[in-house]
Amino acid sequence: MRRSHATTINRLSVAKMMRAILDGPASVFDLMEESGLCYSTVQRFVHALRYQRVVHVARWDRDPMGRPTRACYSVGDKPDAARKTKPRPIVAREYRKRAKQRALQKTWARAA
Repeated sequence: MRRSHATTINRLSVAKMMRAILDGPASVFDLMEESGLCYSTVQRFVHALRYQRVVHVARWDRDPMGRPTRACYSVGDKPDAARKTKPRPIVAREYRKRAKQRALQKTWARAA
């Protein structure tokens, strides 16, 4: 069993993260950039703030693939913003369409 230990976050890093959150919605990546801390440390800090209901998810930003996966946090005890996702049948239909196109491309590449 691995014991976890607390990561020490200095006051300056906390102040930088809180300033970024107060300035507007900020994602974990924005907070990482501001504070200079690693992803897991910032994520634990944000989790603790959410547990105490200091911050909430204000919006969802899209990742490079276009999926709403990056939560942006803002100060306040409001309900989290809903993540807009596609229904599963539509996702499956799009996947089958892409798979069919890949198969056609492979057959064209062999014929050429």
